Parts: sequence; structure tokens; C-alpha cells
Amino acid sequence: MQVAILSLLAALIFGFGVALQQHEAQAVASADSLKPSLLLHLAGRPLWIAGLAADIGGWAFQAAALASGSLIVVQPLITTNLVFALALSAWFNGQSISVWQWLAVIATLTGLCVFLGVANPTEHSTAVTTMTDWVLLAACVGGVVALMVMLGYGTRGMSRAVYLGIAAGAAEASMAVLSKAFADKVDEGFWSAFRSWEPYVLVAVGIATLTVVQSSYQVGRPTVVLPVNTVTEPLVAASIGAALFGETLHIAGWRIPVVALALGTMTVGLIVLARTSALSSEGAEGATDTAGADGAGTSEAVAAVAPAGDGRRLRRVRSSGVRDAGP
Repeated sequence: MQVAILSLLAALIFGFGVALQQHEAQAVASADSLKPSLLLHLAGRPLWIAGLAADIGGWAFQAAALASGSLIVVQPLITTNLVFALALSAWFNGQSISVWQWLAVIATLTGLCVFLGVANPTEHSTAVTTMTDWVLLAACVGGVVALMVMLGYGTRGMSRAVYLGIAAGAAEASMAVLSKAFADKVDEGFWSAFRSWEPYVLVAVGIATLTVVQSSYQVGRPTVVLPVNTVTEPLVAASIGAALFGETLHIAGWRIPVVALALGTMTVGLIVLARTSALSSEGAEGATDTAGADGAGTSEAVAAVAPAGDGRRLRRVRSSGVRDAGP
């Protein structure tokens, strides 16, 4: 019971931190997206700093939960931070989340939890990594992140949210792997760990990851970005663990159809979230276009009846009507 409470508290604090960061990131000019200047602008926002502090608090509760509970129990509960993050983000931004979107979120989390529980990734590494392994990892994961960033850079709206959500999840997975490598070095000796390459690469990748994550928040599509990120990170991390550290996924016999069903459920949930987000966006844009057309029609009508050369009156035309149409 204590493990469950600590895990859910960690998820709540993580969700609060994500909601704060997402709220502040989307308020920064889009010209700073995917640039270091984005972090500089965000560093001057107290609420964003509070979001980072919440992340640290969440990690503390997660560590306390893992100290007395297994990874298989804790990690699925931690993924519920998506529910808290979406609810708080909607509240901060004055938006609402539809019933279909909530059902899709539940389906996505259910599929993820079933995958983690049934595939049951091992908690301990058995392989010794070489520098060649790390170079291959950097090429593969770095290539995926770079490709998603490039695709996202040339798009907008829902497509940009999906691409940057995948990039953020993959980048966070690489951070988890590097953190593990650094922790292993610290176990061999705290000060000697800083004579290796791991801590310095960890800092550099951390800055790049933070930039990508905040840029994904900046898109302003939390119902797309957050679920995609939540699903991508553990899947990529599990794949890296199996390929690089000799960790295993238990996918055989009866587990095969269950894992396939779990992955299918996650996929359907993400598709529904993307589609409902796109429809909501189209509705909002349609309302904006209608309002703009009405305003344009009013301006054209005033322009038609106003005497030629009377620029002062035309400058006082507003989209809601005419401020001064008299002589």
C-alpha cells in the first residue's frame, strides 16, 4: 500500500510539473522553438522553474517507492502522471478534454501498463558495454531524434506535435540510459566517475533533451504530445536495454498475443487522441476564420459608403463594427 501511495504521489507531482512547464513553454515565441534561446527565455519564468522543481520532487518520491517496491509495480503507476498532467494542463489553459479523449488516454495507459507487466523487462543488466556500443546507440537514437526534429521543424499543428513528441520521448529514453551509466560509474567511486566521459555527455544530452521536450510543449497540443512522449520513452528505453545492456523482454508463448494486443491498444489510443485533437483544432480555426470574415465584411461595407480620401474614419473601423461613421 505504501509503495502505491508513494508512486501515485510521484505521478501527481510529475503531472503538476509537466503542466506548469507546458503552460509556460507555449507562451514563448515560436521563433525560439528547438533553439537554446528557448531555455534562456523559460529560465526567467518563475512558474517554469517551479515545474522543474516539481520534477525533482517527483523523482524523490519515485526513488522512495522503488526503495521498497519493484520496478514492475512502480513504473505502471508512474505513467498515470499523464492523467494528472492533462487535467492540470487543461485547467491552466482554460480548455476542456472530451470524453473520447479521456477514454483514449485510459486505453493508451492500459496498453502501456499491460506491456510493461507482461513483457516484464529485467531490472538488472548483464552485458558490459563497449565504446562501439555507445557509438552505435548515439547513431541510432540520435538519428531518430534528429529525423523527428527535422520533420517537426517543417510542419505545424498536430503533425508537429506527433514528431516532437516522439523526439522528446526518444531523447528522454537516452537520458535514462546515460543516467544509468553514470550511476554505475559512481558506484565504482564518486570522484573517479568525473574522470570518465559519462557525466559530461549526460549534461550535454540533458540540455539538448530539455530543449526538445520544451519545444514539444510549445506546440500547445498536450493531448497529443504528452501521450506520445509517455509511450515512446519506455518503449525506446526497453529496446536500448535489450540491445545494449543484455536486458530481456519476456515475449514468448501466451505473452505474444497479449503484448500484441497491448501495443495495438496503445496505437489505437494515440490515433484517437491525434484525430480528436485535429478535429478540435479545425473547429477552433473555423470559428476564427468566420469571425475574421465577418470583420472583413464590416470593413468593406464601411469602405463602400465612406467618402473617398477619408482615411481617418477608415482607421477607426473595428472588426466588431464602426466606431464613428458620422460626419
